[in-house]
Amino acid sequence: VRMSELVLPNGPDMEFPNVNPLVLRQRHRYIYALAKPYVEGSFVMKIDTRTNQMITWNLAISDDIRASEPIFVPSPDGNDEDDGVVLTVATDMRRRRSFLFVLDGKTMKERVRVVAPIVVNFGLHNYFFYGGDKRESMVRSRL
Repeated sequence: VRMSELVLPNGPDMEFPNVNPLVLRQRHRYIYALAKPYVEGSFVMKIDTRTNQMITWNLAISDDIRASEPIFVPSPDGNDEDDGVVLTVATDMRRRRSFLFVLDGKTMKERVRVVAPIVVNFGLHNYFFYGGDKRESMVRSRL
């Protein structure tokens, strides 16, 4: 696979790029990343590498919210590269509460919001792995 550089004019600083694990090490179209990492106003973005268009998701719970690394989880019966969901944890620093968000992989619209029972640390990296077949899956943590 030939690597190429993606240049987004006037794009924000970004970290933790992630793709659908089914297309890892293959030519792929979509990248999910965290923009403005670990600072106020951080947000999750989806980048279309063919068109350089970005779709963003940011949280409007408070001004002091910080999102974390997006993890793409493919739909077991999906046909398109962006069929699936994006998982991200965000922490409201003022209220000392964390949330797990499930975003639609195509539209980046919020599907589910879960209040975490604890404040989740920044910097916890995760990957989604398929087991023996596409229906078996698990999330493994890398600290």
